[in-house]
Amino acid sequence: MSSMQKNMKDEVLSIMKLMAEKLNEEVSVDKRTYNDQRTLICQLFNATSGKAYNVGSIMLRLTVIDSLYATNAAYSYFSIEEMAQRIVDLGNETETCQRFANYALQKEDDDVRALFDEPFGIRKNLADGSKQVSLLSKYAYYCLVQQGDKYPMGFPIYDSLAKDIYPKLWKKLLPKEKMKGSDSMENYIEDLSKICNSLFEEGNTIYGMQQFDLLDAYLWRMGKFSNGNLSLLLERDNYVQFIKNLELQANTTIGKDGKIEFELLPKYAERMGKKYNGKHLIGKKRINISDN
Repeated sequence: MSSMQKNMKDEVLSIMKLMAEKLNEEVSVDKRTYNDQRTLICQLFNATSGKAYNVGSIMLRLTVIDSLYATNAAYSYFSIEEMAQRIVDLGNETETCQRFANYALQKEDDDVRALFDEPFGIRKNLADGSKQVSLLSKYAYYCLVQQGDKYPMGFPIYDSLAKDIYPKLWKKLLPKEKMKGSDSMENYIEDLSKICNSLFEEGNTIYGMQQFDLLDAYLWRMGKFSNGNLSLLLERDNYVQFIKNLELQANTTIGKDGKIEFELLPKYAERMGKKYNGKHLIGKKRINISDN
């Protein structure tokens, strides 16, 4: 490992340590930050385990995850029901967790692979529904995240932010190796496994967290910061104060994806010599915070 790679590794681990400390804090479920939503879903999984584990309870789990993460599984009719049945078909809850854990360790399992590779539900015109890789990966993640001692690797979340960011981390940590890419869950797992191997000790939790869990926390947050989307990183009061600190005008708008769109203030234009990107400002100019 070169000195540049070592420095990058040390920097990433120092950030991850701070994230782990925050994630391990006790939180309330009456707020809307990522930590609070994560706790809420974990409580739901605990409440629907054991005798309560059935197609109906799995549908409830999937529906809540789909809603809080906005994965849009309901875009296809009957997709939630079909996914729940396929998960039940994997075995009881203990067996299903073990199969998810093995799959994350790149062990062959045709049924689990099919779960991520095949579409669910139907569309209005009776065409096949869509694959639900993201939602199913989150379901598998929550199956394992509460059993860190038993499953130190956990399960990686197939998330658009993580998929965008991990190639950048790969280039810093594994510049001479070729990525598989994120076109399938199997390739995605293989790539993230190599990143974990470059950062952590094999087969151990890190800072009290599963390896995939901590890596996902890092990638997701870096993706949020990169896109200027902070709505799930801050509690409501802190988010409001953050917006106020930017001195945004009253006509500031927040898009459906949580990104901030706003009008440049006149005094900002004055500080910039009434120019933006080298061009004179005439009236107001709408920009996205991630452009700055």
